[in-house]
Amino acid sequence: MNLRNRLPFFLAYAQRKPSKPTFLDYVEFDGKSYIDTGYCPNENTYVEFTFECIVSPNGYCGLFGSRKAITEMVYCVFHAMGGTIRADFGGGAQAVINSTVGKKHTIKAGLGSVYFDGAERKTYTVTTGQSPYSMYLGTLSTSGTPFTPGTTQKIYGFKAHENGV
Repeated sequence: MNLRNRLPFFLAYAQRKPSKPTFLDYVEFDGKSYIDTGYCPNENTYVEFTFECIVSPNGYCGLFGSRKAITEMVYCVFHAMGGTIRADFGGGAQAVINSTVGKKHTIKAGLGSVYFDGAERKTYTVTTGQSPYSMYLGTLSTSGTPFTPGTTQKIYGFKAHENGV
Protein backbone atom coordinates (compact mmCIF):
# COMPACT_ATOMS: atom_id res chain seq x y z
CA MET A 1 0.00 0.00 0.00
CA ASN A 2 1.30 3.42 -0.93
CA LEU A 3 0.82 5.55 2.19
CA ARG A 4 1.37 8.78 0.25
CA ASN A 5 -1.79 8.13 -1.80
CA ARG A 6 -3.76 7.28 1.36
CA LEU A 7 -2.58 10.21 3.50
CA PRO A 8 -5.31 12.69 2.38
CA PHE A 9 -7.97 10.12 3.34
CA PHE A 10 -6.46 9.59 6.81
CA LEU A 11 -6.13 13.34 7.42
CA ALA A 12 -9.72 13.98 6.34
CA TYR A 13 -10.94 11.18 8.64
CA ALA A 14 -8.90 12.49 11.59
CA GLN A 15 -10.43 15.95 11.17
CA ARG A 16 -14.01 14.57 11.26
CA LYS A 17 -13.47 12.19 14.17
CA PRO A 18 -15.39 13.37 17.26
CA SER A 19 -13.30 14.33 20.28
CA LYS A 20 -15.67 12.58 22.72
CA PRO A 21 -17.04 9.05 22.48
CA THR A 22 -20.57 8.67 21.19
CA PHE A 23 -22.89 6.48 23.25
CA LEU A 24 -25.66 4.55 21.54
CA ASP A 25 -29.15 3.99 22.92
CA TYR A 26 -29.27 0.59 21.22
CA VAL A 27 -27.74 -1.58 18.52
CA GLU A 28 -30.17 -2.77 15.86
CA PHE A 29 -29.84 -6.20 14.24
CA ASP A 30 -31.40 -7.17 10.90
CA GLY A 31 -31.64 -10.94 11.50
CA LYS A 32 -28.44 -11.59 9.51
CA SER A 33 -25.87 -9.70 11.57
CA TYR A 34 -24.46 -10.60 14.99
CA ILE A 35 -21.69 -9.78 17.45
CA ASP A 36 -19.33 -12.45 18.76
CA THR A 37 -18.77 -11.40 22.39
CA GLY A 38 -15.71 -13.62 22.83
CA TYR A 39 -17.14 -14.77 26.18
CA CYS A 40 -17.71 -18.52 26.77
CA PRO A 41 -20.45 -19.00 29.40
CA ASN A 42 -20.34 -21.59 32.18
CA GLU A 43 -22.44 -22.78 35.12
CA ASN A 44 -21.51 -19.60 37.08
CA THR A 45 -22.67 -17.20 34.34
CA TYR A 46 -25.52 -14.77 34.99
CA VAL A 47 -26.76 -12.68 32.04
CA GLU A 48 -28.82 -9.47 31.92
CA PHE A 49 -30.20 -8.72 28.47
CA THR A 50 -32.51 -5.83 27.49
CA PHE A 51 -34.01 -5.99 24.02
CA GLU A 52 -36.94 -5.17 21.76
CA CYS A 53 -38.06 -7.52 19.00
CA ILE A 54 -39.05 -5.54 15.94
CA VAL A 55 -40.70 -8.30 13.88
CA SER A 56 -42.54 -11.44 14.97
CA PRO A 57 -40.68 -14.42 13.48
CA ASN A 58 -42.08 -17.34 11.47
CA GLY A 59 -40.05 -19.85 13.49
CA TYR A 60 -37.28 -19.91 16.08
CA CYS A 61 -34.80 -17.05 15.82
CA GLY A 62 -31.80 -16.57 18.08
CA LEU A 63 -31.69 -13.53 20.38
CA PHE A 64 -28.37 -14.34 22.03
CA GLY A 65 -26.39 -17.24 23.38
CA SER A 66 -24.04 -20.15 22.98
CA ARG A 67 -24.52 -23.89 22.77
CA LYS A 68 -22.38 -26.86 21.82
CA ALA A 69 -25.37 -28.77 20.43
CA ILE A 70 -29.15 -28.57 20.73
CA THR A 71 -29.16 -30.13 24.21
CA GLU A 72 -25.51 -29.77 25.23
CA MET A 73 -23.78 -26.81 26.95
CA VAL A 74 -26.83 -24.60 26.40
CA TYR A 75 -26.95 -20.89 27.32
CA CYS A 76 -29.32 -19.26 24.84
CA VAL A 77 -32.57 -17.38 24.30
CA PHE A 78 -34.84 -17.61 21.24
CA HIS A 79 -37.70 -15.53 19.91
CA ALA A 80 -40.43 -17.85 18.57
CA MET A 81 -43.69 -17.67 16.65
CA GLY A 82 -46.54 -15.87 18.34
CA GLY A 83 -44.17 -13.54 20.20
CA THR A 84 -42.96 -16.08 22.77
CA ILE A 85 -39.47 -16.06 24.20
CA ARG A 86 -37.79 -19.39 25.01
CA ALA A 87 -34.86 -19.37 27.44
CA ASP A 88 -32.72 -22.53 27.51
CA PHE A 89 -30.17 -21.74 30.15
CA GLY A 90 -27.77 -23.76 32.25
CA GLY A 91 -28.83 -27.25 31.22
CA GLY A 92 -32.49 -28.09 31.46
CA ALA A 93 -34.07 -24.69 32.11
CA GLN A 94 -36.56 -24.13 29.37
CA ALA A 95 -38.74 -21.14 30.17
CA VAL A 96 -41.39 -20.18 27.61
CA ILE A 97 -42.55 -16.60 28.12
CA ASN A 98 -45.08 -14.41 26.30
CA SER A 99 -43.62 -11.15 25.01
CA THR A 100 -44.79 -8.18 22.98
CA VAL A 101 -43.21 -7.21 19.65
CA GLY A 102 -42.23 -3.55 19.73
CA LYS A 103 -41.87 -3.43 23.53
CA LYS A 104 -38.63 -3.36 25.50
CA HIS A 105 -38.09 -6.45 27.70
CA THR A 106 -35.36 -7.61 30.10
CA ILE A 107 -34.23 -11.20 30.66
CA LYS A 108 -32.01 -12.15 33.58
CA ALA A 109 -30.88 -15.76 33.47
CA GLY A 110 -28.37 -18.00 35.20
CA LEU A 111 -27.43 -19.47 38.56
CA GLY A 112 -30.65 -21.48 38.73
CA SER A 113 -33.31 -18.96 37.68
CA VAL A 114 -34.78 -17.13 34.70
CA TYR A 115 -36.44 -13.72 35.18
CA PHE A 116 -38.46 -11.87 32.53
CA ASP A 117 -39.33 -8.21 33.12
CA GLY A 118 -38.61 -8.62 36.84
CA ALA A 119 -40.76 -11.72 37.46
CA GLU A 120 -39.21 -15.13 38.12
CA ARG A 121 -40.38 -17.50 35.37
CA LYS A 122 -38.30 -20.65 35.92
CA THR A 123 -36.00 -22.24 38.49
CA TYR A 124 -33.70 -25.12 37.70
CA THR A 125 -30.71 -27.13 38.83
CA VAL A 126 -27.55 -26.04 37.04
CA THR A 127 -26.00 -29.02 35.25
CA THR A 128 -24.15 -27.50 32.31
CA GLY A 129 -20.41 -26.83 32.37
CA GLN A 130 -18.23 -24.48 30.35
CA SER A 131 -19.35 -23.90 26.78
CA PRO A 132 -16.44 -24.16 24.34
CA TYR A 133 -18.09 -21.50 22.16
CA SER A 134 -18.54 -17.79 22.79
CA MET A 135 -21.92 -16.08 23.12
CA TYR A 136 -23.29 -14.20 20.13
CA LEU A 137 -25.64 -11.21 20.28
CA GLY A 138 -28.23 -10.92 17.50
CA THR A 139 -28.36 -14.70 17.14
CA LEU A 140 -26.72 -17.60 18.98
CA SER A 141 -23.65 -19.69 18.41
CA THR A 142 -24.26 -23.39 17.74
CA SER A 143 -20.85 -25.12 17.78
CA GLY A 144 -19.27 -21.81 16.74
CA THR A 145 -21.64 -21.25 13.80
CA PRO A 146 -24.37 -18.57 13.77
CA PHE A 147 -27.87 -19.99 14.24
CA THR A 148 -29.92 -18.89 11.24
CA PRO A 149 -31.90 -16.76 11.28
CA GLY A 150 -31.16 -14.29 13.99
CA THR A 151 -33.85 -11.95 15.30
CA THR A 152 -34.69 -8.51 13.94
CA GLN A 153 -34.19 -6.68 17.22
CA LYS A 154 -32.77 -3.74 19.13
CA ILE A 155 -30.39 -4.54 21.97
CA TYR A 156 -30.34 -1.88 24.69
CA GLY A 157 -28.02 -3.66 27.09
CA PHE A 158 -26.14 -6.89 27.68
CA LYS A 159 -24.10 -7.87 30.74
CA ALA A 160 -22.56 -11.24 31.50
CA HIS A 161 -21.45 -11.80 35.10
CA GLU A 162 -19.43 -14.70 36.43
CA ASN A 163 -19.41 -15.52 40.14
CA GLY A 164 -21.07 -12.17 40.87
CA VAL A 165 -18.39 -10.15 39.06
